[in-house]
Amino acid sequence: MGKLLPDLDLRISHLQSSYERNYTDDEYRKAANFLWQLNWTLPPNARLTDMVKPGVAQDDFYEDLTGEEQYRDYCDKWAPMVMGAIALYNEEMLNAYAKATGMR
Repeated sequence: MGKLLPDLDLRISHLQSSYERNYTDDEYRKAANFLWQLNWTLPPNARLTDMVKPGVAQDDFYEDLTGEEQYRDYCDKWAPMVMGAIALYNEEMLNAYAKATGMR
């Protein structure tokens, strides 16, 4: 596993921190994009493949008024699933490492 897991963990931690900071600052458009990137940082077997890309229709006249709310709803819908996928993947990797090293 070498540096693969620490490198992946570093990328995930950076994106997760950026997501959380923007969500807390009510920057939902940015948060949604970090959440999208976070999902696609995961290996294919851990990734949510049905996650849609965040966005509001380009021709929506009221995007400036409703856009942030729609991005917040996107985050509220997908964040628990992405964070859950990360937790499950971490557990799988830790179990594989423990089995390979005889720790279990």
